[in-house]
Amino acid sequence: MTVEAKNELRRMAYLNAMGIDAYVSRVQLPGAADTARLLLVEKIPAPQIEAEIAVSSLADTVPPASKPIPTEQLSPAVQASAVGDPAQKFSLAIIIIGRVLWLEELSQALLSREQVQLVQAMSSALQRIDPSDAGSAKVAGAVDISQFDWPIHTNAQLDLSEAAARASVSGFIQRKVEQHQCHRVIVLGPNSLRRLSVDTVAVEHTLTSVSTAQMLHDPALKKQVWSELQASIGGQ
Repeated sequence: MTVEAKNELRRMAYLNAMGIDAYVSRVQLPGAADTARLLLVEKIPAPQIEAEIAVSSLADTVPPASKPIPTEQLSPAVQASAVGDPAQKFSLAIIIIGRVLWLEELSQALLSREQVQLVQAMSSALQRIDPSDAGSAKVAGAVDISQFDWPIHTNAQLDLSEAAARASVSGFIQRKVEQHQCHRVIVLGPNSLRRLSVDTVAVEHTLTSVSTAQMLHDPALKKQVWSELQASIGGQ
């Protein structure tokens, strides 16, 4: 096996270990330099690739195996992955109307049309109390919807802890706040608040007792949430 082939196998092994897929072209690209192709018809696990590299050259020096690191010296995220605990999965819906960002943890795969319409109705009512929520004429009435899914990667060697999740959510929300010049975040339901470090988001926030999914399931809860929003917005 040539040095170039061994280096390519090693590169693929490192990418595989980091959870990054490696792709190659099926045909020679026009005008491109000739590509040295390896006879790999499927993704080879990293340990197998490394074994092939080691066996291919007797001149390679293989260091002795080191002692395993005690589990108690590992970070909580790595400890969890070592015992096979999967990363906690959740999705958040982010709806921005005017200068207000609405945040809700999804109880299903996607945000329903009814949930969006409910948020729009509450937003319109709040804009009558505080016209600054609408923002400029350019953004008034515009709706921006996005979704945050955790985990954002599948590499168990990186931090997948609850603290890492909150930091990622907070960073995502802060970027949205700055991008849309929001002056208020409304967190729909206590489950959503659990995902967010509000002290790291430089904007006022309001928490409601239930989510839009719960309000749609029990319409009587709409009055309760509206009272909470009125008290919070009107008291500022």
